[in-house]
Amino acid sequence: MRIAQGPWPGILLLAVVFGLQALTAISPGIHAPFVNALGLSGHDLLGIGAYRLTTSSLVQSRAGFVGTVWVTLAIVGPLAIWRLGSLKTLAVFFFSDAAGSLAVLVPLGIIAAFGSSGAQAGWSDVTVGSSSGTYALGLAVGLSLHGRARALSIVTIITVFGVRLVFFTDRFDVEHAAALAFTGGLTLWWSRRTPSRRAQAVRNSS
Repeated sequence: MRIAQGPWPGILLLAVVFGLQALTAISPGIHAPFVNALGLSGHDLLGIGAYRLTTSSLVQSRAGFVGTVWVTLAIVGPLAIWRLGSLKTLAVFFFSDAAGSLAVLVPLGIIAAFGSSGAQAGWSDVTVGSSSGTYALGLAVGLSLHGRARALSIVTIITVFGVRLVFFTDRFDVEHAAALAFTGGLTLWWSRRTPSRRAQAVRNSS
């Protein structure tokens, strides 16, 4: 129980994500098998493959250390473990990433059912990546701050991803926006539960 409540689950998450990137950087040929084993497509949602909603966030879209995502995770990952705790870090990373994937796959599945070839291709595509979960952690860390630091972080994140959503609007931008929206709602829910628990503790001690 102490291990589960300490920093180790969050550290394990970072070790897995960075470890897989390091392995594929050393041996790019093993990247494709990882994608096939852990990646997510719309078809997976219809059966036991739904577990890939979580595993797909552990593998990147390319072999090696991809873009700035790994740098961002190296920064916000430890901050999230410190500010949120390991269990909330895991919840934000996996649930927000899954929310981002569902926000794209569910509409694609509905449109594909009406015969759209483009939607059917998008539904069948196998996708991976840690970006949605990583950016969600960044927002969660920002929301855990106070005063001007909190306001600045929130405005920066909303501006950056809002601009991308409006002017670029590819699949990943939609996933990122949905993951961030889910994170905001999850954080609000946590903030409303915390005071009630404290009030309950006061009542129990009186």
